[in-house]
Amino acid sequence: MLKSNWKKLIAFSLPILILIGMSIPPFLTITTGNTIKLETRPVDPTDLFRGDYVRLNYKAEEVNISKLDKELKDYFKVNNSSFYDKPVVVYSVLEKNENGMDIVKKVVKDQPEEGIYLKGEINYFPLNSSNGPDNQVVEINYQLDKFFVPENTGKDLENAISQPANKTSAIATIKVRKGHAILDKVEIQSTK
Repeated sequence: MLKSNWKKLIAFSLPILILIGMSIPPFLTITTGNTIKLETRPVDPTDLFRGDYVRLNYKAEEVNISKLDKELKDYFKVNNSSFYDKPVVVYSVLEKNENGMDIVKKVVKDQPEEGIYLKGEINYFPLNSSNGPDNQVVEINYQLDKFFVPENTGKDLENAISQPANKTSAIATIKVRKGHAILDKVEIQSTK
């Protein structure tokens, strides 16, 4: 009988321990992570089941090939393929620009030991492009593309930003810890 109770205890405890384990990295990121700001370009979709959200594209997701380190460029040349079945994990090292926005300084294959960086994935690498090497861009997905907003406000946010006459942009505030990022908020900022 005692053995049966232990089995039940383990069976009920295991899912709870897994859930607790899954919540630790986001909790640590929110409480101890560095705050970065990225300029965005929002698009406003609506999810029938979850309500309004703003789909975000970041300027930091489009990185000039010249910012990729040599090891990463060599990796793509050796594998000799533009499209990848399994995304290539990369780390974008960030630095602040003169406006206080975080921008990509360089992209590396191995996780940096220090500094602020985002973990991302590359699904496509332009091996042969008609553009010169200075104009080639690689897209990095940081998995920060959806931000849920109060119902019926997503379109207002999109309109405030997408109209050139408004002279506004969206700034995403993100918490980052060891490459793991959590989108905190999106604000409209005047660019005047």
